[in-house]
Amino acid sequence: MPPHRVFISLRFSEAMEESEALKKALDERGVPTFLCSVAAGDSIADAVIEAIDECELVVIMGTHTYGEKLGSKFSSCKELEFIMDEEKPFFLVKMCDRFKHAKTRFWFPSTIADHPWRPQGAERSQPPDELVDAIIAKLKDVTGVGASVKQQPQQPQQPQQQEAGGPASSTSLDISSPSSSSSSQVHGVRAVSGGGAEDAVRKLQNNGISMHAAEIVQLMQAFPASADVQRFACKALEDQARDNGSKRVEAAASGAIDAIIKAMKMHSSNGDVQEKGCAALWNLAENDDNVVSIASKGGIDVVIAAMKMHSSNSGVQVQGCGALWKLAYNNYRVAIALKGGIDAVVSAMKIHTNNEGVQHKGCGALQNLACYRRDNKRAIALKGGIDAVIAAMKNHIDNSKVQHQGCGALHNLAVNDDDNKVATASKGGIDAVIAAMKSHTNNAGVQQNGFAALCNIACNNDDNKVAIASKGGIDAVVAAMKTHTNDGGVQKNGCGVLAHLALHPDLRGYLRSENVSLLARQAKKSYPGNSQVYEWTTSLLRSLA
Repeated sequence: MPPHRVFISLRFSEAMEESEALKKALDERGVPTFLCSVAAGDSIADAVIEAIDECELVVIMGTHTYGEKLGSKFSSCKELEFIMDEEKPFFLVKMCDRFKHAKTRFWFPSTIADHPWRPQGAERSQPPDELVDAIIAKLKDVTGVGASVKQQPQQPQQPQQQEAGGPASSTSLDISSPSSSSSSQVHGVRAVSGGGAEDAVRKLQNNGISMHAAEIVQLMQAFPASADVQRFACKALEDQARDNGSKRVEAAASGAIDAIIKAMKMHSSNGDVQEKGCAALWNLAENDDNVVSIASKGGIDVVIAAMKMHSSNSGVQVQGCGALWKLAYNNYRVAIALKGGIDAVVSAMKIHTNNEGVQHKGCGALQNLACYRRDNKRAIALKGGIDAVIAAMKNHIDNSKVQHQGCGALHNLAVNDDDNKVATASKGGIDAVIAAMKSHTNNAGVQQNGFAALCNIACNNDDNKVAIASKGGIDAVVAAMKTHTNDGGVQKNGCGVLAHLALHPDLRGYLRSENVSLLARQAKKSYPGNSQVYEWTTSLLRSLA
């Protein structure tokens, strides 16, 4: 083990008092920490370089001017460059709203996990226990070897009463939240009894699905540095929120969203915590109010950070894509794109081409990100998203979920975007959609999304109309409409595709030979109240008259 396990990097003029206090706290917890105590200059370069090289974790005190270039040969700017070049594991203490220097912002974008600490007055010499715990947890994630975690002081226990003739009951200790009052009630639920983190893990493993969300959150607060507690707590919240609307509301009201995000930030290098955290946020995001809460509390940032840090971990990528899929509704499409979400999803799909879960959730995420956002459509195309979707559909032709969301993604990417229509056709998108429809003839969802994709790919593009017809698209549409006569969505979208194709004069003869006019009249009769069915069938019948 190196003489100094942790190296503290700082601007001397901005964070010396805080750094000295943090070093003292880490030293007291058995984590030898290096802090250069003289002003930056040539004389300290060798010692600093050696300490960075030997340490296991760098703690960066991220003040406003951190990373500033000075006249001396060594400064926080040079330290930062060396830390990044050497790919040293680091823990960012965010001590400002925004870094002054662009290069610092480049290395530490908003998607990087950080621990905020902005002390005032006497707080400068008193680093919070949760900060020290988080650094120790990160050190353990990086090396597998941690240090002692400071436990909250226990209140003296009153002797329990003994019934006549019976043995005295054994005394149990309440595991109290560090931020809670002395009351053992949290949201009306008694604090969990037990000893330490191992007891908490066992309880979560055995009873997590049936525990009140407040109990789960309390355990997460009691053992913030235990990756296992955080992992199994996130899993319990994930399981409870799956297909259970009331549990989603209960979890949010109990502070679960804050607890999950905090766990993901504190254990950013632990793949298990990241996977279960993303999964929990995904299931909680099935509730619209929870989506707003997750986004406002930094949930989008931690999901994207998890995907980027654990790019080779398929479990993280599946759950991360799923979370972004659900969070990409309404107003958060732009935020996800700006924070790097499109890059993260496309990268996941390219790296994990054989993983059906990644491909399914990735297509779903891109479908929602492209919806009504021309800027996102362009970004997805430029970053290789169209290629990724088509590759997913071709590689997983037997998976109806991949085909359903893949067709949906190509549909949204083609809406009102002429460049994407051309790109989709040239990259094999028409073939992929028709193959999906032919392979999953009984799946109404695949047929609906397939029709929607073909409809928009054909719109205002005669070459694509001809390509769809020549590749068997008309036959696939007619077959689906005959199979799904009782599905209004299939009938509506099918008539839409045929109406667009009928605008091309060279295709009308074939359409007439397939007797699509009869299909149109049947759809119009079966769905008299559907305005879009009426619109498409009227256009189709007019073209074929």
